[in-house]
Amino acid sequence: MSIVASESPVVSVPSPTAPPAPPVVSHPTPCPSWCKDRHAPLGHHFGPTQTAHWSRRYVLPGEGCGVLAQAELARVDCGDRMDEEVLYVSGETHVELSREEADIFIVQAQAWVDALRVLRRQMS
Repeated sequence: MSIVASESPVVSVPSPTAPPAPPVVSHPTPCPSWCKDRHAPLGHHFGPTQTAHWSRRYVLPGEGCGVLAQAELARVDCGDRMDEEVLYVSGETHVELSREEADIFIVQAQAWVDALRVLRRQMS
């Protein structure tokens, strides 16, 4: 009687799987030319259905009280509000201005600055 050694079965060990690649960062809308986060995709505060674009912030400092007012361009593309740019002005309150409203605000702000200059000249 002869004993034949059986071949041991080949057991394949699955190789460890690599962790899934992080999702590619993309936005539903392209950056406007003024967007401060054009080359920093994670700076947009976006979600799967919206992208927030912000310009550089321009600040009007208040003497001894921090920021009196600030303004920046904003565009939050979400739902039916796509490509709607607003002048975002904040201080005591926050407002979003359309192009026409921004034009009116700029004229009124210039008149306010002119009045401040008159008042300043009257100071001793």
